[in-house]
Amino acid sequence: MSGRERYKTMALFSIVLLLTAALSLMFRDENSGGRERVAVITVAGKPFQTVRLSGEARREILVTTPDGINRLVVADGAIACVEADCPAQLCRRQGPVRDIGAVIACLPHQMLVEVRAAP
Repeated sequence: MSGRERYKTMALFSIVLLLTAALSLMFRDENSGGRERVAVITVAGKPFQTVRLSGEARREILVTTPDGINRLVVADGAIACVEADCPAQLCRRQGPVRDIGAVIACLPHQMLVEVRAAP
């Protein structure tokens, strides 16, 4: 992939990420109370995995992309990126997320984790 194509891909992913985050905040359910929550994991805009956050024992998820690796941990009703081989490590520094509408993003790996109310 040439530098120009990679730039276009990253720009498109960034726009999608920002739109997703904005929509998540618009429709955020502040009164989630005891509602069941799931983490929806996408890579390059495609579904990767959906995991329950409540009632789940500690679980590790390895997200491998052509650009690198992220290791996610589900525990205590939250999900966190605990390891990543991207340069900035922003995804790891976000810490555990559990609120509906919360997002973990790794732009270099095109990975997005979004907490939603379970269907």
